Amino acid sequence: MVDLTILTVLVGKDRPGLIAKLTRALANQGVNIEELDQTVMRGVFVIALLLKPPRGTSFEQLKSKLEKEAESLGLNAVVYDVESKGWIDE
Repeated sequence: MVDLTILTVLVGKDRPGLIAKLTRALANQGVNIEELDQTVMRGVFVIALLLKPPRGTSFEQLKSKLEKEAESLGLNAVVYDVESKGWIDE
């Protein structure tokens, strides 16, 4: 199975602890955060994460888990397989 690089963008109402909860959930699944950028715009929390899941994880598996975790945190998620789209520079 090919190594994946995933970009996920999550958006929702800002509140304390979002980054801690999100990163803990990723770590518990063995997902490595390669890059992270976040901002808050007028109370709207926005975070973009470049992720490397464990070898053998399919895009659909991780996408489903990320969307469920985002929903549990009150966030909307968009998930991209940036490797297959050719968007990423090594």
